[in-house]
Amino acid sequence: LVVVIVVAMAVLGSRLLKEQAIEQQQREKPVDLSQQVLSYNPADNPLLLTTPNLFGMPVKNVKQSITLVIDSSLAMRDYLDFVTAVVPINLKSLPARVSIQVIFADEAGLHVMPDTPLPFDKWNPAQLKHLLKSLNPVGIQNLPAALDKALAAKPDRVVMVTSMAPVKPEMDKMEAALTAHPKVVCDIYQLGRTNDALKQLAQTHQGKYLNLPAGQIEGWYDK
Repeated sequence: LVVVIVVAMAVLGSRLLKEQAIEQQQREKPVDLSQQVLSYNPADNPLLLTTPNLFGMPVKNVKQSITLVIDSSLAMRDYLDFVTAVVPINLKSLPARVSIQVIFADEAGLHVMPDTPLPFDKWNPAQLKHLLKSLNPVGIQNLPAALDKALAAKPDRVVMVTSMAPVKPEMDKMEAALTAHPKVVCDIYQLGRTNDALKQLAQTHQGKYLNLPAGQIEGWYDK
């Protein structure tokens, strides 16, 4: 009986030591939020999230780079203030290893920052602030040209943000551009009404389609 008790105590002691060692390793090892299993919660306000996300959609499994293609045309006039508030917060949340580029697209042309994708801590904050303040939603959207510019940098993922429903010639151009870059994942975040063609485009190219209704955005962002 004594021998059994001694053995049991030895086993228990060994187990406790292992658990303490594991706890110590977890305390010492930084937590990489980008590797956690995170799921999208439509109730989460992207202005308040600190985990890696873009417009509330968790960002994970991105090895090197993301390019944001954002519609800044007249159709985005009701959403652009929300978008420009979200962008710097979301970019700051992304893992330091990920290089990022943002392209705003409208009839006047493309507004690109930075010239080549860089980790966010290498960006010029004053330049970003100036760009976001200078945006003026005018004219028609220019998403096909912006997508071409984004794909030229060969990112792992392109995230398109728009409130528009592109016409068929524009959809055909974007489909052809993405087909020529089969390794690039394309997510599409639609603000306002949903669009089946954009949803299909995202799904065809391994991406996610996210719809943010106008009422939800108004609840998150109070001017």
